[in-house]
Amino acid sequence: MPERFNPAELADTEAAFEGRLQPDALPRLRAATLTIEAPVTLQVAFYRDMGGHCVAEGRAATTVSLTCQRCMEPVRLELDAAFRLGVVEDDAAAAALPEDLEPQVVGHHALTPATLIEDELLLALPVVARHADPADCGSRARHMSAGEAAQNERNNPFSVLKDLKSN
Repeated sequence: MPERFNPAELADTEAAFEGRLQPDALPRLRAATLTIEAPVTLQVAFYRDMGGHCVAEGRAATTVSLTCQRCMEPVRLELDAAFRLGVVEDDAAAAALPEDLEPQVVGHHALTPATLIEDELLLALPVVARHADPADCGSRARHMSAGEAAQNERNNPFSVLKDLKSN
């Protein structure tokens, strides 16, 4: 995988590459997660569409840890971001892209693989992170001893309602 590349040149030759990016290469994704637990696998192909637009199409995947919003414990999530980007030099060119292409404005600069896919991985993060199954949550109730649970039941002001309901 190249360290830096010119997307237009790669599109002209219909080049493709794949490889792995280390978490250090993605500072914004690192800041948005507890950890990036695995290198990001990246596959990308460059080509020109029927309108002559430079297109980068591929997939990026990794595993991250976020804070579960139910139990506030870490939850591991698999991120898998498929993308189809119209790589352009400026905002005017981005406005001219067809609707099925997401614009990636690069100016006249060479790109790095991390620059190309970091936004896509950020967009793949869930709005609210949580364990898929509530039973998997590391909630305090799951970790309470039997004595703590009994004490909580005795101190519960609504425990008396349970007795009334059974009558």
